[in-house]
Amino acid sequence: SDKKKPFIFDDINIYPVKRTFLLTIINKFLSVLTLNKFNELIELIIRAYSFKKEFKKQHKINKYDLLISPNYHFPGYFIIKDNEVPSVVRVSSYAPAWRAGTGHKNGIVESLINYFEVKITSLATQAYVPSLIVKKMYEKYEAVKLDVIETPIFIEQNKCHQTSLPKSLVNKKYFLFYGSVCKLKGLLVLLDAMKESIKTHNDIHLVIVGKECPLPDGSSVLQKYKDAG
Repeated sequence: SDKKKPFIFDDINIYPVKRTFLLTIINKFLSVLTLNKFNELIELIIRAYSFKKEFKKQHKINKYDLLISPNYHFPGYFIIKDNEVPSVVRVSSYAPAWRAGTGHKNGIVESLINYFEVKITSLATQAYVPSLIVKKMYEKYEAVKLDVIETPIFIEQNKCHQTSLPKSLVNKKYFLFYGSVCKLKGLLVLLDAMKESIKTHNDIHLVIVGKECPLPDGSSVLQKYKDAG
């Protein structure tokens, strides 16, 4: 986190997770030892362990009743493994399937990450998924049973935090894309649609917020689109 002290946002207490100096040294040592080939996995494991340390610290003070964690990149793995409180895991996707579908490799590191993502799901008190297709994949390939809870598509009230809105967008119409900037999320389809829309609605802007994920060949999704005109 870029925050150094706990803060409150929308009546929710936010506690920054700080990595100890020792864990930082261990991270660098293991990266060198593995010739930087396992950096992503090492980083995720150390991050999950850091979450566990902060959770145990706060749990002594607040006595939490429930832990909720995504399975993606398994941030709550070590906390759930300790089984101190009941846990719920939300499964967003089945990684081997989307990697195969987008041309990304399923190598050793990817397979190990998938192991932890599946393991945290099986260790949780309850786990659910918003997709029946993903549920069937987990049951078929991982023998893990999931409940299906569909993501609601109707929102009764929209809230806009003006402090987060750039001045250039105030009082303007814009379409917000929020998520991983990659082909998998349908970004290229959206860009094509916007390209056609602005021909008749040139007052609409497109705002993209998220971390860019490179294509299988390592190139930039947005740069390729720009180069294509």
